[in-house]
Amino acid sequence: MKDSIEKIHTFAEKLLLGENSLLGTEQYCNELDFAIDHVHDILNSKDDYHEYYKYELRLRLAMHFSPIDAIEYDSTNDYTRKELLEEHLINNFYKNKEDASTLADAIIEIFELREDPRKGVSKYNKQLLEKQKYKCNHCNVKIIDENGIYKVNSKFMTDEYKLYRYPKKDLIGNIELLTVEVDHIKPVSSLGDNSMSNLQALCKLCNQAKSNLITLKTVDEIKFATNSLLEIKKDRPMHINRMLYFTILRANHKCEKCNRKYELTMRKIILTGPFVRSNLIAVCKTCANKIDKIH
Repeated sequence: MKDSIEKIHTFAEKLLLGENSLLGTEQYCNELDFAIDHVHDILNSKDDYHEYYKYELRLRLAMHFSPIDAIEYDSTNDYTRKELLEEHLINNFYKNKEDASTLADAIIEIFELREDPRKGVSKYNKQLLEKQKYKCNHCNVKIIDENGIYKVNSKFMTDEYKLYRYPKKDLIGNIELLTVEVDHIKPVSSLGDNSMSNLQALCKLCNQAKSNLITLKTVDEIKFATNSLLEIKKDRPMHINRMLYFTILRANHKCEKCNRKYELTMRKIILTGPFVRSNLIAVCKTCANKIDKIH
């Protein structure tokens, strides 16, 4: 029994440390085969669903390997968070000093991302925009510097399929999504970090539409599938922008008509068809105008 528990802990530690190497099953007892295969699938998967699942598992494991005072750490404590973790790991999980230190570092990283995920990333705006040639990294809208504030310079400012402005619900005035925000490519909810390689500059429309969603729920698509854009704009305008975000994502950020990386919006493929992603296409201004003339 003790041997089996130690093997399970070994797997738990590998998952906590984020190791994605393939692990053989021949060394483990038969009763652990199912659990091992399941962990294999999670460790080696790269899709969004499993990335989120992996994050939840790592967070749970970080909790499991931690004492209470390291989970809710008080900076006035006489001991550092790492010291608390190392002592706990050595005394309760029979780790040597080196292994305890490695696990403690991984646990601290997970806790810090959970506690303060977006600290200071806005300072990378200019650097990211220079890298992206002053375009949103999703919809390709041009970005301009307006008195030190980065704003979109869109060809679709009044386009009904791309709502940079829409009325506040039950309030006076408009919502405006005209600025630029720094986004985590791999979400913080999936343990994405604040390194430059995991950051991108998005127009506020794309960033808010993306949110922490992996995809749109089918039930939300069905709810608005038969509504006009005017009705959706009045009731749930962000739904239009979310549909746009995932339509552009599916198109790999290119116009699906001319295959160019110009600023994108979307159009229905069949005008009388429903407002669902299978009936939407990502298009540039020129191709959108051609579709509008036909319709």
